[in-house]
Amino acid sequence: MLLPLAAFSQTQDECRLEIENLYRQVDQLNSPDQSGKVFYLHYSVSAIPSDPKHQVTSDEVELWQSESSRYLKGKHFSLIQDEIHSFFILPGKETIFWSDVPEQVNKNENTAEQWHSALLRETEILSCETTPSGQRKVVLELPEKLHQMANLRTWEITYEPGSGRPSKIVIQYREGLALAKQEIYIHDWKFLKDEPLLLSQNAYKQVFSNKDQLKTNYQGYRLIDDRIISTP
Repeated sequence: MLLPLAAFSQTQDECRLEIENLYRQVDQLNSPDQSGKVFYLHYSVSAIPSDPKHQVTSDEVELWQSESSRYLKGKHFSLIQDEIHSFFILPGKETIFWSDVPEQVNKNENTAEQWHSALLRETEILSCETTPSGQRKVVLELPEKLHQMANLRTWEITYEPGSGRPSKIVIQYREGLALAKQEIYIHDWKFLKDEPLLLSQNAYKQVFSNKDQLKTNYQGYRLIDDRIISTP
């Protein structure tokens, strides 16, 4: 497909190299160079449904992630996860989903770089340009044969040209899904030297007391146990 030259402020090869560098920024989150540090991410997300009769839902989310633990907190949910347990908590519904952590999450994090490389080989660059504010913006499209597998069609990434850190990501999902699009705005992205208290305890002890009962702040919550391996 031929695109108007206005869609590109540089050559296709230069643009593809720039996208590879952008992916490398993300891959560094699992780099050995960051061992012992805590990654912090603060972002807002809006989910646009396919049916215009349904409301757009939005949330503001904070993520803290160490080598072995993850804590995610939004206005309507929180996620507490370590190498063994995952607790997805919905205060509004007074419900906790308890599940195992898939083995691949712990052992195959380094496959992100290979996945990004393979994905980039399959994508078509629809546009690559500089915005009026001086940021870079690229729009990528998956071939139709991969729409079903990846559940998405296009994604748009806006980022700072110097640091390569994204500031906005727009994901367009394939037709037939309840969700049409997600818009993600990244407010802060950094590594912390000190591990927050919420990551220092294992996930189980943050939800259960010493008597294997739900902690006081979760009393009355419905616990849905989806574990396959029943490890305390």
